[in-house]
Amino acid sequence: MIKHIAEVTGGRIEKYQPVSGGDIAEAFVLETANGSLFLKTLQNPDAKDIFSAEAKGLREMEKSQSIKVPEIISIGQVNETSYLLLEYIEGKNVGAKDFEKLGRGVAKMHQYTTVSFGFESDNFIGLLPQSNRTSTSWPEFYTSERLMPQLEKAVKLGHLLPEETLTKERVLKTCKKLLPDCSASLLHGDLWSGNYLIAQSGIPYLIDPAVYYGHREADLAMSRLFGGFDESFYQAYYEVWPKEPEEAERIEIYQLYHLLVHLNLFGLGYKASVKRTLEKYFF
Repeated sequence: MIKHIAEVTGGRIEKYQPVSGGDIAEAFVLETANGSLFLKTLQNPDAKDIFSAEAKGLREMEKSQSIKVPEIISIGQVNETSYLLLEYIEGKNVGAKDFEKLGRGVAKMHQYTTVSFGFESDNFIGLLPQSNRTSTSWPEFYTSERLMPQLEKAVKLGHLLPEETLTKERVLKTCKKLLPDCSASLLHGDLWSGNYLIAQSGIPYLIDPAVYYGHREADLAMSRLFGGFDESFYQAYYEVWPKEPEEAERIEIYQLYHLLVHLNLFGLGYKASVKRTLEKYFF
């Protein structure tokens, strides 16, 4: 792999070291004569598609001209291992002013909108396929392309019993009741604290997207699920795009998708949270 990367970049790899890279891929920082690079590798039948979709998401966020993303150097495969090679962004300890910049950047990205919900191609959330078939109805999209595929997968994997899940009609009824008419905003799609960086320069970056166009509150709800965002992030965000009065009532509905994803990726530790939300809103 190192030999291949050296050929791709046209420079010798002087040293490399593993770094924390999330729950899915292995990650490394490569030192070259021309600076540092960030390498993600994955052995999985879908790995090249996963990295290609990630790169497409980074390009879509870059196109919005609202927030920075790492430069994409190369995508490829060596033997059974696929890789994504990116510009390396050295992060720093994050303070309130950094969170303010990040909040404004995310809000401006959400102002980049289109006419329908979804995306031009499917992608992945973690290792799980994420369908982005477009719709002009947000409740219909969120039901059909987000909640139902994960509910069905949870039953297939044995994480939920058939009697613990829901019909599409029941899910859609609740979503039509609780979810608003809204703009189709460009979303990061997996906005937790591991997916932003503040560079040494103070510039915020977003990484590891699962992009689609949807209700902006879906990103905000994910950011609140596991914490890691200072209150100054939200204050700055709402200065750009003020909070809607009913936002708090929708947070758990939007977090349900990510709880289902975690249930299907990581197992039964998330079942109690999933069941609590299902029983609160859908039964």
